[in-house]
Amino acid sequence: MRANQNPGRWRSAPRGFSLLEVIAAMVIFSAGATVLFSWIGQTATRLRTVGSEQRQLFGQLAALEFARILNPMLRPSGELAMDSSRVVWKSVAVGPESPVRTLTGAAGLYVVQLYQIELVVDQGKLGSSTQSLYLAGWRQVRKTQSSNPFSN
Repeated sequence: MRANQNPGRWRSAPRGFSLLEVIAAMVIFSAGATVLFSWIGQTATRLRTVGSEQRQLFGQLAALEFARILNPMLRPSGELAMDSSRVVWKSVAVGPESPVRTLTGAAGLYVVQLYQIELVVDQGKLGSSTQSLYLAGWRQVRKTQSSNPFSN
C-alpha cells in the first residue's frame, strides 16, 4: 500500500535533454555561426582588397623611386618594364636652361632646367595610375680644367 500512498515517489528523474532543448540550442548555435561566417567572409574580402591596393601602391612607389634617378634633360621620354608593371614617362621643359655658377660667380660645368614629368604606371589587372611631378634636368657642358673639383 505504500506505493499507492505516494505515487510520484517511484518515478525516476528525467535524464538527458528534451527535443525542445536540443532544437533551441541548434537555433542559437546556427545564429552565432551565421554571424561568424559572415564576418569571416567580409574580412577575407577586405584582406584581398587591401592586398591589391598594397601591390598597386608598391608599384607606384617603385616608379617614383625610379624617377629619382631620371634625368629628363638626357631622356625626356621613355618606357621601362619593372617586375609586373610598366612605367612610361614624358617630360616637358618648364623654363629655360640656366648655367650653374660657382661660388665665385664663374660659369660652372653644368646647365640645369626644370621639367614637368608625367609618369604613368601600368600594372595590368591592378590598373594604371598617373602622377605628375617636377624634376631638374642637368647636362655637363664643360670639362673640369683641374683635378681639384672645388677650383675654377
